[in-house]
Amino acid sequence: MKKTLAIIICLFLVPLLFADEKQASKFHFEASIGAGLQFGILTENFYAETSQNDLYRVSWLKWETLPAVLGDIDATVGYTFSNRHSINFEAFFSSAFPDVTGSMEDFDALFFDGRVTDFSHHENYTDLLISTGFYADYTFSNGLGAGIGFEYDNVKFRGQNGYAQHNTIGNYTYGYWTEDMPHNSDYTGYTVITYSFFSFYWKIGMIWQHEFTNHFGIKLDAWLNLYRYNQALDIHYSIIPNIPYTYFTDVVEVWFSGVEIRAAFDIPLSKHFALSFRLGGTYLPDAYGPDYNGEPPNYSRNVGYKGGFESWSASGNIAVLFRL
Repeated sequence: MKKTLAIIICLFLVPLLFADEKQASKFHFEASIGAGLQFGILTENFYAETSQNDLYRVSWLKWETLPAVLGDIDATVGYTFSNRHSINFEAFFSSAFPDVTGSMEDFDALFFDGRVTDFSHHENYTDLLISTGFYADYTFSNGLGAGIGFEYDNVKFRGQNGYAQHNTIGNYTYGYWTEDMPHNSDYTGYTVITYSFFSFYWKIGMIWQHEFTNHFGIKLDAWLNLYRYNQALDIHYSIIPNIPYTYFTDVVEVWFSGVEIRAAFDIPLSKHFALSFRLGGTYLPDAYGPDYNGEPPNYSRNVGYKGGFESWSASGNIAVLFRL
């Protein structure tokens, strides 16, 4: 009985293991151009080191992209060895159209008790938001595979217009913030704060792709940031004249911090063209590093303070896909 059962199992497994293995190897190429929207919030954090060797969040700024309009191009080249084995290399570039993408809100908690003392609200101009990089993956079992990726980002936000409700004058703070406080300052027509940074990430991930029919296919992938590097510059501006006067630089370098997920649904239109619907999401947990006064390379360590950021984003777009 056991011998018979083993034979039956083998009869089922062997065809699965070698199904379509004799399929001809082939080269494949895809290129797409598309547009979509990205929603997200980046929170810039500034910490003071306390006497208990702990960190206290003195200030935080929330920069919104709700939404930013993106355009992107993408190209994938690969080679299929069989229905179970293929290798792919994807390169991508996306850029936002400069525009107002929401608000920037600046909070201070200067009594070291967690309660907000000072607040300001401004329009967030996304002057630059580009992302480029590559993904390489190897599919080893019926659409399941593993990969490595690299991404470079360059972002420039500008807080302009708006108002402030401050309890701090000079170095003295005399109260807590409430929403009904009068405006100490109105900034119509002025740049108040800018925030710019560049980042790069090395990623590792898993992918899965499958064509359910000749008219519908799906690809899912999930990525973990193996290594993350961010360098950010926060600039504060005086009003009259409207020029920069204070510079803060933060450097973040961390391992295993942040995830990304992506999904693509392709609907063929003809032999060589398809519509591709794409969704994506990223999450970067709070990470911080040394804070510096000044702009590189002329800066000095801001002893006793650290800076960094956390962020999330979600995006969706539609692209025209060409296949060769």
